[in-house]
Amino acid sequence: MSNQLDFPKDKPIINIDVKDGEELVETLKSSVALAMTDWEQRFIRITFPTREDFDTEEEYKETIVYMMTELVDSVRELKGELFQQMNDNYNEFLSVKTKTDNDAKEDIKKAYTVMAQTKRDAKRSGIVTVALTLILPGYLPFIILVQAPRFAYYLTMNLYSKHKVRNDEEIMENLRTIQIPYFDFICDMRSDYHKSNQELDELMKRAQQGEDVTSELLEMIKPERLSLSREKAQELADREKVKEKKDNQ
Repeated sequence: MSNQLDFPKDKPIINIDVKDGEELVETLKSSVALAMTDWEQRFIRITFPTREDFDTEEEYKETIVYMMTELVDSVRELKGELFQQMNDNYNEFLSVKTKTDNDAKEDIKKAYTVMAQTKRDAKRSGIVTVALTLILPGYLPFIILVQAPRFAYYLTMNLYSKHKVRNDEEIMENLRTIQIPYFDFICDMRSDYHKSNQELDELMKRAQQGEDVTSELLEMIKPERLSLSREKAQELADREKVKEKKDNQ
């Protein structure tokens, strides 16, 4: 029996471009819900043979056992691949976050150094300007002409450094707002993954004895298993269709 619920590896789990942390994770959840809904629909369409399709009762029971056990393995593989992919995505995000945080902290450190240096240089230039003006009052226009570019440079560097600090701090905060709900979601998926494996072990034993375990398997691949919203998933699918249509025009 071919695995009728293979994970759609040719399709990315997410295709999004958002900045808000909670929005990002909600979109991730909707993407997972879409994948699970797709599995659910394909699961429902699976047909099983009837007794009339076989010459003997033994052949019929052997086939049913084989199909049931294959279906258990299929669901185990699906849930494992989904968790692994999302966990890999999260670990990749953590790597990017760590590097970005380190780079931002280094940039902020340099920016504060620049601000301190330009403040000292501006103060010294101010003292020199005042001193020269007092000593050579007739050369005031020339002194201003010489010193003005320096003050403009100091002001520009100070403003740029302040902007750099604000920008880097904002980046780190944005990543933090993504990590918190993302981590919670991955924890939920990890818990479900381990719980599912335990349940699947029991279902495999029952399947090997010829029991029909399709209803239990179906419940395991429904979005509600992870408290995911079908409505939000459908909204995401509709947005993706609209975007794809526009891109193809």
